[in-house]
Amino acid sequence: IAEEKIDLFQKECLKEAVDKMIGWSPVDTGTYLDNMNLGPGNSVPRSPSTSSKGKSGYYDMNPGTYNSLDQSVPERDEARQRLWVQIYALPEDSRRTSIGNSADHAQDVEGMYGVFAMLRTAWPVIKTDAAARLGGAIEI
Repeated sequence: IAEEKIDLFQKECLKEAVDKMIGWSPVDTGTYLDNMNLGPGNSVPRSPSTSSKGKSGYYDMNPGTYNSLDQSVPERDEARQRLWVQIYALPEDSRRTSIGNSADHAQDVEGMYGVFAMLRTAWPVIKTDAAARLGGAIEI
């Protein structure tokens, strides 16, 4: 039973982390979100398309009509579904998970938006919230 609680706690933490990262990530062509993955241990699977070159984006020529943090774009839902599938595909005995982004421009996005920096800051709260949702039965 303790192993089941740990597995459930891990999945709760990862789902919340993914939701936050998706919300903090900008969307133009969708390439950044397409290249966000997670995997067991130190392995993060690389996505097939890492460049946004040649893709059409959401930019509008009229200033002020584009918001890269708009939560209603379909790329966010697609990324969430894909990452949640990756979470539930993690081996049950996996106690370490890595989240990464293999987009060619991932470092530029991190420099401008700080998605991973915000996740590191939010991680203690994510763990506390997940434990509370599970009835506080997990010591963190």
